[in-house]
Amino acid sequence: MSTTVYSQLNKEQMIHKATELLGQVKEAEASVTQETTNFIQTETSRVLLDGRGTDTSVYFDVSGSMGHYDSRPWNIQHAIVEGIVPTAAEYDSDGIDLIAIMEESPMEEGRKSKVKDLKVAMEFVNKFRQNLRGTTPTRQLFKKDVRAHVAACIKDPNNTKRLNIVIVTDGEPSDTHNDSMTKTTEWATLELSSAGGAPKNTWASRTSSSPSSSHHGLLPYVGGPQPAGERATRQSSAT
Repeated sequence: MSTTVYSQLNKEQMIHKATELLGQVKEAEASVTQETTNFIQTETSRVLLDGRGTDTSVYFDVSGSMGHYDSRPWNIQHAIVEGIVPTAAEYDSDGIDLIAIMEESPMEEGRKSKVKDLKVAMEFVNKFRQNLRGTTPTRQLFKKDVRAHVAACIKDPNNTKRLNIVIVTDGEPSDTHNDSMTKTTEWATLELSSAGGAPKNTWASRTSSSPSSSHHGLLPYVGGPQPAGERATRQSSAT
């Protein structure tokens, strides 16, 4: 292992060393991002391989922690969403829904429905980049969408597609007064079973030891029921 004594470097040498280190960080970050994107694409394809079709919602984090002082959390999230959209849209003929995890806001501001085009999807996501703020009320968004899906399934089971929810965030839900996503999923399973359905939840999980991703909380955890925390990138598919 080599050691550099920075106090012995002149200005030009220090600039060169700093540039070299920055390049290594960017290279490692790109590798982690690509690895995560590939994994998400693979898992999304696996989950969506079902003849009945799938309604996909992608939640993405626009809270203040995503990029006020460090752009890496946002950049990683951007790459993940960019990787998910084409695969998910392929299995969702109506187009996917993009939903910003944000505090109370007009529906038209935080949600874009029936998106089929990657360019349109990323334009919607990018509009939040310069206005990251607030916290992450993930639980209430999840509960609202799952409850609406359960109601639709019970009302018209033959014409309701499977629901696939992908959640990308760098932290725990801030609305801890609401039911956990595990509890909401359990409620949905019970409701559908009671109505004569045969609900099925599919889950997969993966952790990353990368300092870059773990530092920012963007660990690609896909599925559930959740472990002790609710931090990560999550994908839930429920019938």
